[in-house]
Amino acid sequence: MATGGNSDNTRIEWIATIGGMIKHRAVVRALCDRCGADDLVNLKRLERALGSGGTLLNRHPPCKTPGCDGRILFHASPGPSTPSRPCVTVAGVTARWRRERDERDRIKALRNG
Repeated sequence: MATGGNSDNTRIEWIATIGGMIKHRAVVRALCDRCGADDLVNLKRLERALGSGGTLLNRHPPCKTPGCDGRILFHASPGPSTPSRPCVTVAGVTARWRRERDERDRIKALRNG
C-alpha cells in the first residue's frame, strides 16, 4: 500500500520504516558502491539503534570494509527470492547525484591548480 502524495515522497509501506520492514519480513542487504561488499542487514539490531520508525531510505553510511572509502546503498526485498528495490526516493537520488557532481568538480579544481 502506498502512502504519501507525490513521486518524490511516495513510500511503499514495507520499505518506509525499519518497523515496517520487520513486520513484512523484508530481506535487506547493504551493498558498497566501491568494493562490492554485500552483507545482510540485521533489522532487529537497527531497530534497537534507530527505533521502529527509523528508515534506511536515502541513507548511505560509509562502507565498513577496511581501506574502502565507498558508501552503502541499502536494497530491500519483501521476501526471499523476490526482486529487491534500492532504498532511495527520487529526491534522495537527485541529492546524491548533486553531491557526487560537486565532489568531482572539487577534485577537478584541485588537480587543475
